Amino acid sequence: MLKKVLLPLLIIPAFIFSCSKSDDVVPVASLEGTYKLEKLELVVDGNALSIPSSSLNSSVKFKSDGTVEVDDELVFFEGKYTYDATNSKVSFEDDFDPKDVIKSTVDIEKTSEGKYIFKTAKVSFDETIDFNNTTLEQELIFFSLFEIDEESATYKAFAAKVGDNPKDYSLHYTFAKQ
Repeated sequence: MLKKVLLPLLIIPAFIFSCSKSDDVVPVASLEGTYKLEKLELVVDGNALSIPSSSLNSSVKFKSDGTVEVDDELVFFEGKYTYDATNSKVSFEDDFDPKDVIKSTVDIEKTSEGKYIFKTAKVSFDETIDFNNTTLEQELIFFSLFEIDEESATYKAFAAKVGDNPKDYSLHYTFAKQ
C-alpha cells in the first residue's frame, strides 16, 4: 500500500518543477495566420493621426515556420519572427542582406474587439537624417509620411497639437485576424 501512495507522490513534484520560464513563451504557431490591415496610425508624443494608407486591407501572413509574408503594397516588417506572449512582443529579423541583418521588436495588444495592434518602438528624428544609419522603425515612419495629406483639416489639427518640436514617433498597425 505504501508503494502505491509513495510512488505517485514522488512523481508529481517532478512534473511540477520540470516546467521552466521558457514555457511562458508561446510557440510561433500561436500567432500563425493571416491578418488584414484595418488602420495605420502615426503617433507623435502620444497624439495619434490615422493615415489614409493605400495599403489598408493589405495582408500579413505569420507562417508556422517562423516567417512572415507581407503584401507588396504594405510597408511592414518582413523575414523571420518570434512571438513572446508573456511580454506581448513580436520580434522580427530580416536577413535579406546577410551583412546587415535588421532586427526589430514591436509590442502587440489584443483589443476587446479582437483586433491586434502592433506598436513600433518610439524613435526620434533630428534636423538631419542620415539615411545610411536609420533604423527600420525610422524608415517605416518616414515612408508613412508620404501618405499624409498635409492640406487636410485633420492633419492641421494634429500638427497644431504636436507643435514644432515633436520628440517621440511610432506607428500603430491595427490588424484583424482572418
